[in-house]
Formats: sequence, structure tokens, C-alpha cells
Amino acid sequence: PTVLLVVVASFACAAPPDWPAVEREAVGLLQECVRIDTSNPPGDVSRVVALLERALARDGIATKRYVADAKRGHVNLLARLPGRGAGKPLLMLAHTDVVPVVPSRWKLPPFSGTIKDGELWGRGAIDMKGLGIIELTAMRLLKRAGVVPARDLLLLFDCDEEIGGDDGAKWMTERHYADLDPAVVLDEGSSGSLGIYTADGRTVFGVSVEEKKVLWLKLVAKGESGHGSMPGPHNAVESLVRIAARVPALQPAPRDTPVLAAMRKSLGTLADNPVTRSLARTTVTVTSLRAGVGDPPKVNVIPGIAEATIDCRLLPEDSASAMIAAVRGLLDDPAVTLEVIHAPADVTPLPYDTPFYRAIVETVSAFVPSALTVPVILAGGTDARFFRAHGVPAYGFEPMVRTPEEEELMHGDDERIRLSEFARGIRMELHLLETFLR
Repeated sequence: PTVLLVVVASFACAAPPDWPAVEREAVGLLQECVRIDTSNPPGDVSRVVALLERALARDGIATKRYVADAKRGHVNLLARLPGRGAGKPLLMLAHTDVVPVVPSRWKLPPFSGTIKDGELWGRGAIDMKGLGIIELTAMRLLKRAGVVPARDLLLLFDCDEEIGGDDGAKWMTERHYADLDPAVVLDEGSSGSLGIYTADGRTVFGVSVEEKKVLWLKLVAKGESGHGSMPGPHNAVESLVRIAARVPALQPAPRDTPVLAAMRKSLGTLADNPVTRSLARTTVTVTSLRAGVGDPPKVNVIPGIAEATIDCRLLPEDSASAMIAAVRGLLDDPAVTLEVIHAPADVTPLPYDTPFYRAIVETVSAFVPSALTVPVILAGGTDARFFRAHGVPAYGFEPMVRTPEEEELMHGDDERIRLSEFARGIRMELHLLETFLR
């Protein structure tokens, strides 16, 4: 009853939605999206884009396609609900590609969209087709209610997020920024949680206002190939391993950033787990080693090349160029070189206490009165970073509560979403939009 009153009020006396029908429609659309395999690579999202186009067209919402790579099906779709021109748009983001799966490791087929025990199973159910359908449904409900928002409401379904965004958000901000030019961005990144930020059972809604910068590096060592019984003086594997073993020492000590200090002020003592520990430091991790001749590699063959990858996740205040220089400083062997796979922009963190952030806080209070809402740093990377590089405040907020076990399903086996949280998420998203856009 409380939820219904909140939503009715947000429509300013318009008839409330037929919520059971809305939920059935949204769940059905999510099932259709999950059943389309958009694993990246190759990241062909063209069929999902066509499906979303049809859904939006049924409500008369205008869309435009932006084709980054037609052969690979790398397509972006922008939907627009025109407003009254009171300011630049609010832009919602939703990526349509997903990470690959190993089907044999799943209890149910990963692209089946099966509903079992109140959960919808499938790759992308959480990351992030589920949130995309929540955003789309909220936009459709505004249109059906005849709401003309104060400013344009945009929804960008972008591709290629899972491998860096080169044909997705990055491509859109480099080539078509004028079509977006938002005042604020709403993306994935953080949800309501139980037992992640605190150990005392409180529900905490984190709103990611910053994210760690993603810096990916590769060490490449070259040496003499030959028979394992006759080693020469220049062994690529040995050169690589010696330098790679020194990389973890570059990881700096934990420290409080302004956002982490704000978290501690609101929550007190944080729970001790991999998530909270990662928020207090820049991490530097050797993630792969590759060498050998043949598959499986021949024991008696010395390979002429060896490679290692390094995943650096930098606190927002830390410099990517400084970390690159630090890794390069380890290279005391001319046979080993450093390649930059992906480098982030060194962007100054933006103020986050804005009217939109306060609208999120109000929305959480209306639907989950006992929950705390706090700013957080996101350990992973999202498409929001491309807009923060343009000086645009961007927030990661998913209006659902997840347990630590559910968080682990993202990019993991047996990914699935609780339909009760999905349904509440639609109501919360709608309330948030109306609160900010009225």
C-alpha cells in the first residue's frame, strides 16, 4: 500500500499503472532480451536493438540507431522522451552486450530466460539487461501517463561495454556527443546491499559517484627459442617471470579518499571483505601469464616469446600515467617491453551532492525507509567514466537489493535476478525520474 501511494502521488493525480500488467510485460521483455545471446566477443547486439526499438515504438517513443560496426552488429540505440526545455537532458545508460558463458557450468541453460522459484535465469539478467528493461519500462510509463518532463529524458542502449566500450559509450561520446550532451547520467554500478558495506544487517544503498580507473597493461618478453635441453642466455619466460614477480610491490598502502571518508562517517566501521578492502587502495594485479609452444605446451621447447597482463584499478585521485611510469621503471631488461592495452583519462573527481543525488536519497527513503543511502566508489568500470571525462556528474544506482551471494552471480555462473526486486525496481526508477524531472 505504501508503494502504491508513492507512485500515485508521483503521477500528480493521473491514473496509477496497472502494476500486474506492467510487471508481466517487463518480465516478458526481459526474457526475450536474455534469450538473445549478445556475448562479447563478438558482441552482436543487433537483434536486441531491433527488439527494443519495437517495444519503444509501441508507445510512440522516438529512437535513433548509431551503427559503429555493421558487420559485427555493434549498434547503439538512443531513445528520447522530449521535455519542456528546462535544462540539459537526463541520460540513462544500459549496455546490451554480456560476458561469455561456459554452458556446462550452469544449472539451467544460460540463454533460456527460465523463471524458477521467483528468479529469472540467464546471462545478463543482472548485468545489465535487467536494469535496462527497468529503465525502459519507467520511460514507457511516463509516456503512457502523458508526463512531459522538465527536461528531455534519454535512454542509450549501448554496445561493447564488456570489452571497454570502444564501439559503445566511448564511440558515442567521441562522435555523437551533441546528440547526448546530458546534465546528468544514470548508469549501473551500485545497488542496495545486505552485508557488503556493513556487518550488522543494515540495508545500504550505495550510489557510485566515482569509480576506480581501469588501466590494463601487457609485459612482452622476447628471447631465444630452442630445445629445452640446450638453453641459451636469453630465456623469454625467465625474463618475464622475474619482472612480473616485482609488480605486486607497486600496490600502494590503503588510504581514505573523500568518498570513503564519507562512507565511514555514515556507516561507521565497514565490513571487512574484498569489496570494502578494494575501495581503500589502488590495486595492481598480474592476471595472466602466457608462454609455450603447442597446446598443451611442449615441455622440451623453449618459447621465443612470453606475455603477462596486469590489471590496475586506480583510486580516482591516482594517476594512470604515474602507474605506467612505475611499471616501466621495473623494466631493467631490454628484452622485456611494456604495452598499454587500455588507459583511462586522468579525470578530477566531481562534486556529487547534487539535486539528482538527493532525488536518489529521497527515492530510497520512500521505498525502503530503514535503508541508508551513501556515496560509494565503484571498484569496477562502467560507461559512466566517458561522461565524467566530459565533466558530467554520473551516478551508478540500481534500485534493487542484492545479497553478497547475488553480487557474485554477476559475470559468474547461474546469473539470475529476483523478480520481486525487479518489480520494485521499476517502481523506484519511475519515482526517481518523476522526482527529478517534474
